[in-house]
Amino acid sequence: MKKIGKIILAGVFIVIVMMGVYIYIVPYFTPLEFTDRSKSFRYQVTGNHVEIVRYIGSQEEVTIPERLMGHPVTVLGSSLGIGCFEENMKVKKVEIPNTVTEMNNAIFWGCDNLEEVQLPKGLKKIATKTFIDCDALKDIKLPEGLEMIESGAFSYCDSLTEIVIPDTVQVIEAEAFFSCSNLEKVIIPQGVKEITGDAFEKTPWLEKQTEEFVIAGNNVLIGYTGDDSVVNIPNEITYVGEGLFNKDLTITHVTFPPSVKKLGFWTFFRNEDLKYVVLENDNIILNRSCIYECENVTIVSREGSTGQKYAQENGIPWEELEE
Repeated sequence: MKKIGKIILAGVFIVIVMMGVYIYIVPYFTPLEFTDRSKSFRYQVTGNHVEIVRYIGSQEEVTIPERLMGHPVTVLGSSLGIGCFEENMKVKKVEIPNTVTEMNNAIFWGCDNLEEVQLPKGLKKIATKTFIDCDALKDIKLPEGLEMIESGAFSYCDSLTEIVIPDTVQVIEAEAFFSCSNLEKVIIPQGVKEITGDAFEKTPWLEKQTEEFVIAGNNVLIGYTGDDSVVNIPNEITYVGEGLFNKDLTITHVTFPPSVKKLGFWTFFRNEDLKYVVLENDNIILNRSCIYECENVTIVSREGSTGQKYAQENGIPWEELEE
């Protein structure tokens, strides 16, 4: 009997050890997927943290747990682009704990009834298409410490009326707030260095701007309302937003002063009448395709400048800038 008892104890010990290896060691080599007891979340244990891949519950108000399986929940959404709450038509409010430091793309895409989300304090970016097509979203406070709002993050959020960009944000990417049809109030701090030209396109806030040059953040040019054929960019401008003069058929000549450090993607795109782009900053950063499919354009800059190099690399005629 003693021998049988020892064999049973040994078997139990081996099972316990194997379970420990499976739960605590295997995840460091390959993620393990589970469903929580409430059958609300499908999640993976990766290393010593948890990634919630999908919400499968039916509640209108959802609180993301801080820990699962004894590990902190640090990531929401799949890295494969599958939204954690994507097209969930029931959820209205979501609270995300401060343990979460990363939210992958399209987490709330198409959640038509989502009204309010409490974001974690340690979040560094609002990922691509996080809240796209969230028609009912009306209350969102962006956390201090946020650094980037990626492309399409809040596109088509028709109930959003106001947004305050934190002081820590550096970049607002393409179509971040595109077609937010009721967005009337936008506060952009001086620290924002890059804003694409279409980040706030088709919003009441941008449409009511009356200045010829619409400037926001750290002297970023995000809009041009003029109709001149010859345009001289103001000397305080440091960055020209992506797609700013896209398909503008009236402009023939644009001069960028020494203060302009960078042109975004597709600053000029299929501008048929564009003849001269003058670059007075010898070291200006020219993003790929910043001058694209403009068949009649000539770049004017100093010899040895990045403007000359860009012209040579892209088969664009070049002329030397006269002092």
